[in-house]
Amino acid sequence: NNGMLLSYRKINPTPTLKRLSLHGGEFIHFSKDGKYIRFSLGPNLYEFELGKFNDCPEDNCTIHLIEYNLSFQMPTNIPNNSIVFDNVTIATMDDILGIIPFGRIVVQGDRIVDIGPSVNVPLPPKIDHIFDMMGHVATPGFVDAHAHWAASYEYKVVQNWEFVSQLAFGVTTMHNPSANSFSVFSDAELVRAGRRVGPRTFSTGTILYGAGGPLHCEIDNIEDARAALKRLKAFGAWSAKSYNQPCRAARQQILQAARELDMSIVPEGGMAFYWNLNQIIDGHTTIEHNLPISPLYQDVIQLFAKSGTGSTPTMVVNYGGLQGEIYWWQNTNVWQDLKVMEFAPQATIRANTMQRLKADDLDYIHFETSKSLKAIYDAGGIVSAGAHGELNGIGYHWEMRMFSQGNMTNLEALKVSTILPARVLGLDQHIGSLARGKLADILFFEANSSPLDDIFNAAKVYWVMKDGRMWQADTMDQILPYAEKRPLGPQLNPLKTKQIPTIQK
Repeated sequence: NNGMLLSYRKINPTPTLKRLSLHGGEFIHFSKDGKYIRFSLGPNLYEFELGKFNDCPEDNCTIHLIEYNLSFQMPTNIPNNSIVFDNVTIATMDDILGIIPFGRIVVQGDRIVDIGPSVNVPLPPKIDHIFDMMGHVATPGFVDAHAHWAASYEYKVVQNWEFVSQLAFGVTTMHNPSANSFSVFSDAELVRAGRRVGPRTFSTGTILYGAGGPLHCEIDNIEDARAALKRLKAFGAWSAKSYNQPCRAARQQILQAARELDMSIVPEGGMAFYWNLNQIIDGHTTIEHNLPISPLYQDVIQLFAKSGTGSTPTMVVNYGGLQGEIYWWQNTNVWQDLKVMEFAPQATIRANTMQRLKADDLDYIHFETSKSLKAIYDAGGIVSAGAHGELNGIGYHWEMRMFSQGNMTNLEALKVSTILPARVLGLDQHIGSLARGKLADILFFEANSSPLDDIFNAAKVYWVMKDGRMWQADTMDQILPYAEKRPLGPQLNPLKTKQIPTIQK
């Protein structure tokens, strides 16, 4: 085209340019003989015969597309066992059930079929496994409302260390608000089919990016917004990330399209405080990352709390000062945590611990952020834990501990890690609390390691159950429905036998 800029925009379209797709596509290519152009969107492959180019009415060639559905079905990884856990202290995170001492949990397949005090819950007629859990504590699985992982952008591996590490530390559900659509939903399907061990996975797919670059997503009108969301929904998304869309009208059009398509919108405002405020006013599902100003005062606290918009602050990458993650590298000896060293690449641990940044607590703004989040919580707002993929596994617990640093009780910090993220993401009918009919996502803690007593104990998961399958958390060897060693993944630590030596003061 002699260097001429091509545009399909209605305002100034390039002459002779014709539309092949209403909602975009991936992997555009020509056939070997040059007679066809093909592309995919979600499970569908589309083909257009170039010989029909001049037959397209009103410059729209979509009527000549041939669609091939390439999807196939696989059985989900649901066990068929009947399991009973007896005499366990159950922190249900359910407003009605509360904390149940000497409780009984009955699991059938992937669901909790009964729960309550042991004396009130009858034993089922068929029991495959029964465990006396006297002194142990059970909580729901943790929900990482803002997760990321490297392989959602890169190559596929059969087993991803970040998935294993997250599950080992009790995260049974992840929501990734920024990932490549054609990759991240494959991650989710691998887990659902039992081909990969890891948390239940959801994602927005590719962001609706308002700034420049290859991910730029132009939203000029409601049709653009609908097309962008339909493109994501084709992959399996039920949420979308409106990311730095500079025009409020565009953000509102995305919201309108989301309501029509029954989708959630989780925006990021790029540290723009006033953007965040009108995102709350306009009715977004959440605000991803913390508001860049702390402390918050009652006008903003009440706006947040009464709006129904949730806050996912990701204090591990806190705006406004040193990131919270650095605080934990500085103040804890990460290399001494045997579970971290079992699942994470030692090169990452070495890089962050051999020479550590030392800063005063005053430089860590997350202390003020967490106090404001506690105020939003106390006012009835929804606050959720999300760890941003910062050293997946233990990083989620750094986030949880920072809520406690803002004066949340241990139980409140557990709620922002379970039922509240499930509720704001619309998943609370299935996960987030322990109740009859919900998915069997259950964490078990030994008597001397209860997170109800100390939030640091939340990282000391003994057994982790997801969808009725159970693993030994420190090894991730499967216990139920049958014993199985942890599947091998890429070799992360070739010098695994040479542990980092303990630094003596």
